[in-house]
Amino acid sequence: MIAIICAALSGAFFFLSGGVGEVWPVAWLAAAPVLWLAYGKERGWRVAAAAFVAFAIGQMNLILTYWSVLPFGTLAVILFVPPIAFALAVLFGRFASRRLPPLTGALAFPALWTTMEYFAAINSPDGTAGSFAYSQAGVPQMIQSASLFGLASITFLLMLN
Repeated sequence: MIAIICAALSGAFFFLSGGVGEVWPVAWLAAAPVLWLAYGKERGWRVAAAAFVAFAIGQMNLILTYWSVLPFGTLAVILFVPPIAFALAVLFGRFASRRLPPLTGALAFPALWTTMEYFAAINSPDGTAGSFAYSQAGVPQMIQSASLFGLASITFLLMLN
């Protein structure tokens, strides 16, 4: 039951803040419930399932927005590939937090997610269009950090929460 609650909370936060969402403060909390579950004693497969479901719920924001203009194959990729990547990043963060020093373990998840998002951006014809960092477009301080350190810095800070 705890895994379902964590997935629902994270999913709702991702949905409200990601894509074309305008509730930027919840982006800072979006990964926290799933990460709390991952760093606890929950079984790995439940953590992976909760992370996948949470991010898939968040991706529904994009699906609802673009369903009429994107081909079905693109919609399927949006709905399945990023949630799988998110689940893998969460599991990596769990693995690292159990086997590495605390600071290194705490940085593992945001570093991997930022790296995955960066590689997706350089290999996508749309560039950074799918970046979670765009949820912070209405926050001048975050826009300034992007001007200094790039869009990846915002993603890293959001996932570090």
